[in-house]
Amino acid sequence: MSLDIHSPRSIRDQWARYHVQQALRKTYNTFAPSLRLGRPLGDHEDLPPPPRLRFPSTSSTGTTPRVCIIGAGAAGLFTALLFDYLNQNVPGFNVEYDIFESGDATRVGGRLYTYNFSTSIPHDYYDVGAMRFPDNPIMQRTFCLFDYLGMQMVSNPTPNPPTGSIIPYYIQGNNEPWCFNGINQTGTYTSFASSAADNDPFQMNFDSADPIPPAALLAAAGSSPNAVLGFAIQPFTDALKEDPVNGWKLLMTIDGMSTTQFLAAQPPKPNPTAPIMPPFEYNTIEWLETFGGGTNWYDQAHSETVLEYLDFDYSDDTKWWCIEGGAQQLAIKMAAKLENPSSISYNSRITGIDASTPNMAQIQLNGQWQGAYVGVFNSTTMGCMQKMDLSKAGLSYGQKQAIRSLGYGASAKVGMKFSRPWWITDFGINLGGLGHTDLPIRTTVYPSYNLYDPPENSAVLLCSYEWQQDAQRISTLISSSSNHDAALAEEAALKELVLRNLALLHAYQPGTNLTPDDVYAKIFPLYIDHYAHDWYHDDNTYGAFAFFRPQQFGSMWPYIIAPSPSVVIIGEHASNHHAWVVGALESAVHGVHGWLTQNSFPGAQDAANLMETWKGPTGQNPFGGLPQFLSMDQRQWQARFGLANDEIFQSELAKGQKGAK
Repeated sequence: MSLDIHSPRSIRDQWARYHVQQALRKTYNTFAPSLRLGRPLGDHEDLPPPPRLRFPSTSSTGTTPRVCIIGAGAAGLFTALLFDYLNQNVPGFNVEYDIFESGDATRVGGRLYTYNFSTSIPHDYYDVGAMRFPDNPIMQRTFCLFDYLGMQMVSNPTPNPPTGSIIPYYIQGNNEPWCFNGINQTGTYTSFASSAADNDPFQMNFDSADPIPPAALLAAAGSSPNAVLGFAIQPFTDALKEDPVNGWKLLMTIDGMSTTQFLAAQPPKPNPTAPIMPPFEYNTIEWLETFGGGTNWYDQAHSETVLEYLDFDYSDDTKWWCIEGGAQQLAIKMAAKLENPSSISYNSRITGIDASTPNMAQIQLNGQWQGAYVGVFNSTTMGCMQKMDLSKAGLSYGQKQAIRSLGYGASAKVGMKFSRPWWITDFGINLGGLGHTDLPIRTTVYPSYNLYDPPENSAVLLCSYEWQQDAQRISTLISSSSNHDAALAEEAALKELVLRNLALLHAYQPGTNLTPDDVYAKIFPLYIDHYAHDWYHDDNTYGAFAFFRPQQFGSMWPYIIAPSPSVVIIGEHASNHHAWVVGALESAVHGVHGWLTQNSFPGAQDAANLMETWKGPTGQNPFGGLPQFLSMDQRQWQARFGLANDEIFQSELAKGQKGAK
């Protein structure tokens, strides 16, 4: 199986299919004797056509099948909406559901979380979680969901577009400030690096015994330091375009490496047209990472870095969007769209799953086992799953291992409310964009949604957005108190750090030439309030997003997404487009379809068949089309092995119960 750059499926989908195929081959050889499948397969043999499924017996109680959905985030809510849609469109099919959310109603949406300083003032908020949506083919299902929910795109928003409108997000603004190595610049990286001495605008090489190569600085001056990483990635993208078979083999050579390891090593294939290529010294790698992501971001698998590059290798004209009222409006509208919005139980933390009785799964809530569910869809993060009693959930070892060891990225944000938008009125940063720095606040995000507000109005600024180690460090200053006033008192040091960093970032800008003390004196009196959030210390997440380290995607992900008749894992970690809302949506579609193929209650197979006939998410149907990260044969083999694993689980459980008597 090789990659094809010309396939309508994305490279990441094809990459996912390859790893699923590898995992299925291993599982096939494990089950070959007990299922009488024939001889084991060799390393490069294709699987035979999947056998016809043998369904588990379904009790004929005459009751309507009911499922449990754990978590009212994007994946959980979309699962419920999908069941509503199937109930309406498949004759004889009717599945009811209960949704259990550990947070209160203000936290519907999970990591779709918008903090509101008040509800009476327009734009008095910032997005603590997901906040921006690129309009490209990969995100199609998300934009179809916007249509389905009546969230209209407003290209030229008025001062007050309807709440929930999809409005422009400016990922690059004007007069963007930069502060690295204590040196301030303004504009685009090219605008100041191309004219700087030695193309070193922040004097990274001034006193370095391990200098960044001049060729790297020159290449970066034409675009950004990310261009140097692009040159290192180019042999992979070129090989995939010219010769998919060998390009695939080339990509496999780096699957076990982190990006840091790759950049420090001799590349498996040269790039003769590149001005510079690895191996790089430590300071050069640090320079690239500092300008390209959070500290230790390059710990991720380099194959992930390459695939991210390919995923977003679209036109520079790709438009980005955000949601008027905050990204949580998406979750609020999803919940309101449910056939039975009261099916969501808030403040309901599930602490265990027992699937030991077929079609009668139970959940543990408030210390009590309850329910009789034909299926459980668990959309919580792996960190939350690890806190549950899953000893009788029937999970495979691969799933248990992923729950324990799959990497999760750290992320933290600090938003502040000021009495006026001083970055607009005093510094001319009036079209969104970012502030860039190596100071503890790392990235400042200037809002795109308040550009038409009167300048005398109060305004909220996302002062600090950090990932990985940067987030872990600043989070030591974030209070754990749920009382806002108490948290503010405990976060006095955080407030001072952020304001001082903002002053350093905005100092010496053209037209003002204010010192850091001048800027601080200007913005300190304007401060009204703040809210800080660290996703690793949020007991509803224990991490921000799946962060696959070397070998983890190929070794863990195929098992995470494998369905069973009783328990299905969904969420962005169960998609190959992790860390994006679309990943959560696709995981729900995949999970529901796989579960349906393993059950035989009335209408289940008809519903699965209908999902297979849909061509894809189009117009106002975000449910259409199965995710392309599996072929139909792979889905059927996964379903068969899921049934076999469930049969083994039930058998082993029976043996254990018999031995205990």
